[in-house]
Amino acid sequence: MTGLLRRLALMLLAAPLAACLVVPIPIPISAISAPVAVASGPGSTEEFGVLLNRARAAEGVGPVVLNPSLTAAAQAQAQDLVVNNYFSHTGLNGSTVSSRARAAGYRFCLIAENIANGRHSAADVLGAWQASPGHRHNNMLPRVNEYGIGHYQSTWVLLLGRRC
Repeated sequence: MTGLLRRLALMLLAAPLAACLVVPIPIPISAISAPVAVASGPGSTEEFGVLLNRARAAEGVGPVVLNPSLTAAAQAQAQDLVVNNYFSHTGLNGSTVSSRARAAGYRFCLIAENIANGRHSAADVLGAWQASPGHRHNNMLPRVNEYGIGHYQSTWVLLLGRRC
């Protein structure tokens, strides 16, 4: 099976969205790959924060601000998911949302991750996450106050956190 056909078959079999909420525990820090540049403009990761904060405000939840460390970890994970052709909260190297956030320099008391595949815009991915109870729960966590968003091709990774 060609790489493209194999990837399409795997995408159809895998859940197009996945949510993860992590209660922090001490774990070893794994190295993450260098992030790629994040696009800006309409429909991009830059727009995502505006849309997320509008959704949070509509629910009476405080805003989140962009955090560069969370963005670096999210972008690296989005790229890794695409380049290595898998869809999981656990990296092929065994990394977790906790270890990736820590490796990027983010010290947290609370961390959550949403991942999505096959979404082409910030509005599209947020709409899908808001329609899913687990993802919506993460998006609306009242105790988080920072976020990072990664987008590579049609794969998105959102990290939501609160520093200790």
